[in-house]
Amino acid sequence: MNHILKLLTILTFLALLLPGVFRPGIFMDGLIYSTVAHNMANGVGTFWQPSFSATVMSSFHEHPPLAMGIQSLFFRLFGDAFYVEKVYSFLTALITAYLIIILWKKSTPQKHHTLSWWPVFLWITVQPVFWSYNNNMLENTMGLFSLLAVILLFESLKRDPTRQVIYHILASASLIMAFLSKGFPGLFPLGFYFCYYLAYHREYDVGRMLRSTLQLIAVFVTLTFLFLFWNQPALQSLADYMQAQLFPALAGESMEKPWYHIMKALAMQITGTIGVSLLILLLHYRMRINGIIKDAETLRGFFLFLMIGLSATAPMMVSPKQLTFYIVPSIPYFGLAFGYLTAHILHSLNERVQIGRKWNFIFKLICYVAILAIVAVSIFKAGQPVREKSLISDVEKMGDVVPEGTILSASPSLHNHFSLMGYLHRFYFISIDASEENQYPYYLTVRGEQLPQGYHRLDIELEGFEIAYSDKMNRILH
Repeated sequence: MNHILKLLTILTFLALLLPGVFRPGIFMDGLIYSTVAHNMANGVGTFWQPSFSATVMSSFHEHPPLAMGIQSLFFRLFGDAFYVEKVYSFLTALITAYLIIILWKKSTPQKHHTLSWWPVFLWITVQPVFWSYNNNMLENTMGLFSLLAVILLFESLKRDPTRQVIYHILASASLIMAFLSKGFPGLFPLGFYFCYYLAYHREYDVGRMLRSTLQLIAVFVTLTFLFLFWNQPALQSLADYMQAQLFPALAGESMEKPWYHIMKALAMQITGTIGVSLLILLLHYRMRINGIIKDAETLRGFFLFLMIGLSATAPMMVSPKQLTFYIVPSIPYFGLAFGYLTAHILHSLNERVQIGRKWNFIFKLICYVAILAIVAVSIFKAGQPVREKSLISDVEKMGDVVPEGTILSASPSLHNHFSLMGYLHRFYFISIDASEENQYPYYLTVRGEQLPQGYHRLDIELEGFEIAYSDKMNRILH
């Protein structure tokens, strides 16, 4: 039975992620990140001075650059195809799933190691999680490094003080990577020992908690100082990031949300996880439920990961900028928490429920056929836009007539159309200038809008836009 459930988890993982990998179309934020990474790979901008386009965010400091820098290596290795950024995101999902399995095996009794698929299932089925991996969000990379830091800190608990320093160095390096991927939200593992103390205070006293926490913070600060002290471009880049993104966000200039929005979003998104866990507890009526709930080890493990998950989310309440996908790095810990709470029951069911050889073969066959079907559907739909079909079609047609690297004058109504800007620059290095100066030979406008004086429509069929060329260009063409 356990093997079948493991196959079902693999099936679910692939069904939620694989079909979109080889289909163009991506959420605006993820498109911006992939455009910056693609630029970096092609010499447009640098690691510490990234660039989105020649006219908009030519110096891109909305976020630290590491996730985009790593992704740029994929463009260098695999070329410019639309699926490169999606392959990268899919790979981060695979690595994150593997890290969840590692943390599960390090934190649970030996008899529950075979249930390592369970927290992975609870994690990947949360809607913002698979949405994030389908849309190239920075949370994918940040969450991976934060999770690695938690694993290293968990392992440090088993070491003597001398060897613990080594794990603090490794964990601090992971935390620096998390910070360089998405900023301060990636540093929540600094509170790991406090969370562990709350769950295991009877054998893990407050003195040990304070010593470990202070040592971790000291190592992290030291490594960060050394890194920045010897790297002036990095220091300047991070200062620009704080000026462009962090300070305005904290001041409420970027977006206004109620202080409790992020926690409300978290509660709504893990409702399914909580519901499934409660259903397992309720349906297993023959087992003494009270005995399970009162089991100290189960409750401590549940509480530990619950606290880590909350520590990854709750601090964001201080910021007016709160979006639902910000909770993605916290979801592995809620999967682990509720997995821990129900592991005893699943283990018991696995021992009690015996599936005959015939039915075992049938169930496995169904799973394997379903996995092959997902692969087949992914191949069949490859190249078909998963979103913004007309926009992508228009961009492709523009790229056929406008020379690569061109700057287009544009209607002021397009000054915030970042998806259009992203697709144009991601695939053709074409930039848009919507400043009303109209100083460039080509002009892009929304279909039906009046053209500025001195421009003439190009004979190109676009669904949502029109391209025109200036009198000067007309003389060149003729």
